[in-house]
This record gives sequence, C-alpha cells and structure tokens, in this order.
Amino acid sequence: MIATFDGAIAGVLKRPEVCRKLDESFGMFAGRSSTPEEFGAHIGAKIKAWTPVLKVSGIKLE
Repeated sequence: MIATFDGAIAGVLKRPEVCRKLDESFGMFAGRSSTPEEFGAHIGAKIKAWTPVLKVSGIKLE
C-alpha cells in the first residue's frame, strides 16, 4: 500500500502546475519526491529538532 501511495504522489509531483501551486501556497519545493525511507528519515529529523522546543514552551498535543 505504501508503494502504491508513493507511486501516485511521485506521479502528481511530476506535474509542473502542482509543484507551482505547492510553492506558491506553502513555500514548498515539490519538484522531487522521496522514497518512503527518505521521508521517514526527514520526519524523524524534524521530530528530533522540534521536541526540545515543544518541551521548553510547554505546548501539549490535544
């Protein structure tokens, strides 16, 4: 199932209008897709980077 989603997302990100809209709306460069493993590593790095900020700020998930 992950491979199916990955393939579908990679296909959509090949469309210039989609990449342009993502960049305009969210400041994202969406010109390249990643493997599920690369995405997992990216999310893991973001969690590691933001966890101390959330702890210091006292922000809690609801």
